[in-house]
Amino acid sequence: MKNVKRKYLYVLIMNVTIVIKISIIFVLTTLVLSGCIGDKQVTPSLESLENETFNVMQSPTAIYTIDSLSNGSHPDPALLKEENLPQVNLVSFSSGYFRINSKKSLYSWSVPGRKLSEKYYAVYHLTLKNNYSNTLNFNSHYLHLATGDEIFNATTNYSKGLFHQLNPIEDNATILPGQTINGSIVFQVNSSADKSLLLLYNSTPLILPSFEKSIEAQTTAELFNYSIVFGIPQFNVDDYGDVNMEDLRSEDLHKEPYPMIWPNWIDRSVIEFYKKLDSENLENEYIRSKYPDLPITIIEYAITVMPDRNITLLPGNRFIIKGEGGEQIINESIAYRDTGLTILNNQVYEIYSKDILQMNFNNATIVQISFDNKYGWGLCARITYNDQIVIIDENQDIVLAMCDQGHFVS
Repeated sequence: MKNVKRKYLYVLIMNVTIVIKISIIFVLTTLVLSGCIGDKQVTPSLESLENETFNVMQSPTAIYTIDSLSNGSHPDPALLKEENLPQVNLVSFSSGYFRINSKKSLYSWSVPGRKLSEKYYAVYHLTLKNNYSNTLNFNSHYLHLATGDEIFNATTNYSKGLFHQLNPIEDNATILPGQTINGSIVFQVNSSADKSLLLLYNSTPLILPSFEKSIEAQTTAELFNYSIVFGIPQFNVDDYGDVNMEDLRSEDLHKEPYPMIWPNWIDRSVIEFYKKLDSENLENEYIRSKYPDLPITIIEYAITVMPDRNITLLPGNRFIIKGEGGEQIINESIAYRDTGLTILNNQVYEIYSKDILQMNFNNATIVQISFDNKYGWGLCARITYNDQIVIIDENQDIVLAMCDQGHFVS
């Protein structure tokens, strides 16, 4: 009888132990799932430039964890396959930078009233094709952008002057069999775009073969020394002469009420130059003593890359580029170009001052760069703008460059 009691006691203890183990596993699973899912983020409404605030996502919501994301490598898509996704292709990729020193009321220099907003953006222009026999539903809210251990949601809160004529992907798009739709998706990120960016649909990586080529072309266009192409230094000072950055004098950089320095052409260093220039002049004690109100400073920079194109540059006095299907990609006036149009011919850049001849480029990449800068007080301001177009061949050589720049003071 003793043995029977001991046996029942042993079974009872074992059953209690199993129940405790199951409870612990259930609690741990619940905690893990709740941590992975997180709360949905609400996209803020677009405010005016004067009221814009800077919100950096310090702890982006983690959708899932892949060790390979931390070193920028792309996981094998077969490992994270999601059925019935449309075929996704990259039409173009844009990277943007927006900086504004704005105010909400007319505070003086001594009273903190300014908010420095500095934002980086990545924009994907995509086509979505349904290769299945059934209708697909594509929800753009499931698109995310991963870089390292950070994951960002899409945003509609960006300066409309930074990216022109964006056509957002529908929130809930219905794609019929054989149908192709297109649209753009914008992400606010923490730094300039690079190869580590990975587009996700839910937790599925969307591998875009032309993305890395687009980043390479962006790097080529941003780091190139355009004085070789256009035959002039990077900056013009007060309309009296063209100088390189290292030749700028202190009196050029610090002048009342603002320095009048204009970029003749654009590369990546221009952003850092004007960030430093505007910041230093905001700290100028003489200007502070003479002008009671703080000036507004704005920098807008955008670069768009259109990879893998067979294109034709049409003859005439306008800059018109068409794709192999006859679609018009670019149509701009070049009658008043200031910096010029130059074409690589036999390893030598030739500046064109006459009508363009028809030219064909295969497997080329088109890069468009825009830069706008404003510093001043309403009707007393320095404003500059530049638009630059570059064509890069399959060897990553710049074969054509055009820049139109303008500036004025008030």
